[in-house]
Amino acid sequence: MVVVGLGMDQTDPALLAPYLDHVAERGVHVDLTVADDPDTTDTNDTNDTNDDPDDPDDPDDPDDTDDTDDTDITDITDTTKRADAADAAATAATAVPMSGSPAATLMRTPATATGGDASTQFTATLRTVSTWLVIWWLPVFILDAVTAPDILGELARFFSTLAVVTFGGAYAVLAYLAQDVVTQFGWLTSAEVLDALALAETTPGPLILVTEFVGFLAAFRDGGITLGLMGAAVTLWVTFVPCFLWIFAGAPYLDALTARPRLTGALAAITAAVVGVMLNLSLWFALHVLFTTVQAVDVGLLTLWVPQWPSVDWRALVIVALCAALVFKYEWGIVRLLALATVVGVALLVV
Repeated sequence: MVVVGLGMDQTDPALLAPYLDHVAERGVHVDLTVADDPDTTDTNDTNDTNDDPDDPDDPDDPDDTDDTDDTDITDITDTTKRADAADAAATAATAVPMSGSPAATLMRTPATATGGDASTQFTATLRTVSTWLVIWWLPVFILDAVTAPDILGELARFFSTLAVVTFGGAYAVLAYLAQDVVTQFGWLTSAEVLDALALAETTPGPLILVTEFVGFLAAFRDGGITLGLMGAAVTLWVTFVPCFLWIFAGAPYLDALTARPRLTGALAAITAAVVGVMLNLSLWFALHVLFTTVQAVDVGLLTLWVPQWPSVDWRALVIVALCAALVFKYEWGIVRLLALATVVGVALLVV
């Protein structure tokens, strides 16, 4: 509730009733204070107790044909403007928590904190980062120390790097994952990466769980089912725990960061780059689905995937063409499309 006192020189406040009702709906209470100036020389004083017949604004003037207290519309407009200004002040007061309140502490960012507040915020952020780094890496170090194979440590380092440098969700992660686990580490083949994607797409849970499948297979080949399960657990841990570090460390700075135009432009550039990464992933999967032999050719800083045309899989090509026609021309739903693709795929394997 905001109370606004207005000094008035009109005797009939009922004329302001529409405006008072308007601002009252917004939580602003207007206190009308009537100034009674009995100056007989004031020709515009409607509260004048002296009935001056020459006063054009005298409500008791018998010659005044418009005896409505001659309220000046300018005064009403000024009153409305004052009420609107008070309304804006009330809105601002309710939008910002009181200083020292828990809400103000949570909302305080480096852009608004000064002096001791900034130092306190930095200390809290440092404590948050340190805590989550320990939660992130301590189980990995312990597990790596008590197990003989190095595969668990390699999985932890690789998928931790994946969690730090990738943006854009599971598809952006897969673009990094699919190529490195095949060409750099040799943990999986291209066909197994395709199986991992198919398994992640057709089972409940987020697509990012494809990383757990990769970690399981990589560790399973080094030490059997027990090590495979440990590899899956390590992969799952280092994939998701860093997310909590980014959330709890970055949340207090979110408002300040998003308010910076340069950072907004940088985020837009990252979004564009993520679209390019997803396109690269689509082409990589398409080439390895349609061709049985695909070679990586290094051209300077670029790595180009070149298919061997005689190795084209005509069955996969038929299914892709059929599904594309049903989706884009006939607008089939995903359930019918997958069912038909499954039936056609099984039928073509028999041929």
